[in-house]
Amino acid sequence: MEKAKLVPRIRFSDYTDIWTQRRLLSCIQKITDFRGRTPKKLGMEWSESGYLALSALNVKDGYIDFSQDVHYGDQALYDKWMTGNELHKGQVLFTTEAPMGNVARVPDGRRYILSQRTIAFDVKPGLIAESFLAIVLRTPTVFTSLTALSSGGTAKGVSQKTLGTVDITIPNSLEEQERLASVFSDLDDYITLHQRKLEKLLDYKFALAEKVFPSVGQQPELSIMNKGLWKEATIADVGDYFSTDNLSYADLVEEGKYKCLLYGDLYTKYDEKIIGVKSRTNKMATKLAKNDILFPTSTTVDALSLIAPSCVCEDDVYTGGDLFGIRPKTGVSGTFISYYINNKHSIRDSFAKNAQGLTIVHIHYNNIKNERIMIPDYREQVAIVSLFTSLDSLIDAEKVFIERLKVIKKAFLDKMFVKVEV
Repeated sequence: MEKAKLVPRIRFSDYTDIWTQRRLLSCIQKITDFRGRTPKKLGMEWSESGYLALSALNVKDGYIDFSQDVHYGDQALYDKWMTGNELHKGQVLFTTEAPMGNVARVPDGRRYILSQRTIAFDVKPGLIAESFLAIVLRTPTVFTSLTALSSGGTAKGVSQKTLGTVDITIPNSLEEQERLASVFSDLDDYITLHQRKLEKLLDYKFALAEKVFPSVGQQPELSIMNKGLWKEATIADVGDYFSTDNLSYADLVEEGKYKCLLYGDLYTKYDEKIIGVKSRTNKMATKLAKNDILFPTSTTVDALSLIAPSCVCEDDVYTGGDLFGIRPKTGVSGTFISYYINNKHSIRDSFAKNAQGLTIVHIHYNNIKNERIMIPDYREQVAIVSLFTSLDSLIDAEKVFIERLKVIKKAFLDKMFVKVEV
């Protein structure tokens, strides 16, 4: 590689020397890899408490998720498994498969068991900082190299032999490495802070829905306007059925005359509400009205829990096939019905029981028209919709902000690191 190319585009002004391209493993003193090791193979079992095992499911992109795949080993298992290979705070962990390429550092000084599909690096002192290694392994160029070299079908993986062919480019100054790592560590912390905020908002929405939406035959724990008792009704009671035309993805154009909504959009773009439909067809099909409720009629067995309605919240929208609709009667908010069904797993589970098919399953209006739901006074419906719409706005804003932070991080990774040339 030319020397001019061994300098990042954005750099701390204190440093001017060129970076050095090295084999990844030339920077590593030792790899701890317990591939295939399990308690059973050691003649032992997991425990209900003790030392936490860190597997590939725990190691996320930059942090350890202590809620996933929780297993513990007692003192005897720890001694037999980890003696001579104890992990230390700050040590870099790397997932070799399922998923491949996640990187995190041991978060504290507690003792951990290194479990399935995860390896730990001991760096060569004075050559590379652990904090920098954790960042450079997550740069786009290194991840692309690892992906290209990975093997396997659905679950891609890399071996130590594969890692031996990967190049990285590093500053010669440990101080520069650590300053670079500090920038991305702070950015990761900021992203994690907002991810946790998002998780709390989602948890709050779930808990609120449990109190606001009653099961069939019951009354809610929490009323918004306290406008009378909720009444039992069927899907057929709340509105009139209508079918949709056979508009397909082949009818889509980049900029069309009409707003177009297809069945797949309900799985990928919308939850309770349909907002922001793009003009992407020149073919007129079924024209929807505000407050219409749409149901997808087909999905896979694995996605049965996703069969739930969305409410149309804007004018002049056309839709294609594999959907059916319900036009709510006077005094019924389609958005309320959508919120209610989306947040009552018992209702959605009941829908799923009526599905027909093996791999691809179908649900039709006649399968669910007699399903029972609970519905309050119209003013209570509107108040509930307003509450959850406001909460959804906060959730959506947090999601957008997190994605923007990730884009910023990716741009900095691209500009503050030297790309490896193969």
